[in-house]
Amino acid sequence: MDFEREGEEQREMHVQNETGNRLGDALPLALAATHALSLLGSGEAGFVCRVTIEPRLAKRLADLGFIAGARVEMIRPGRPCIVRINGTRVGLGRGFQERVFVDLPDRD
Repeated sequence: MDFEREGEEQREMHVQNETGNRLGDALPLALAATHALSLLGSGEAGFVCRVTIEPRLAKRLADLGFIAGARVEMIRPGRPCIVRINGTRVGLGRGFQERVFVDLPDRD
């Protein structure tokens, strides 16, 4: 058993929407690929699906609007990046960017 990986899984906190549903219950099935927020380019948008960070910091992000199903748009990639979520611009350092995961709509 990989104890380091087990520790990561225990620290992972899945954000929930206001109704308490997990992401899979809250979003359309047409969504695909999950990516770290740090991989989005300028103008790209996705939907928050999970935050893998200690609960205290995950709550801080949730208070800023980073909850399951919230649409987030990358305004300016980099360190820090600037994203738009719930009509507000938020700056995030690299550590946060790599722990917020978004689902990107299919690009057929």
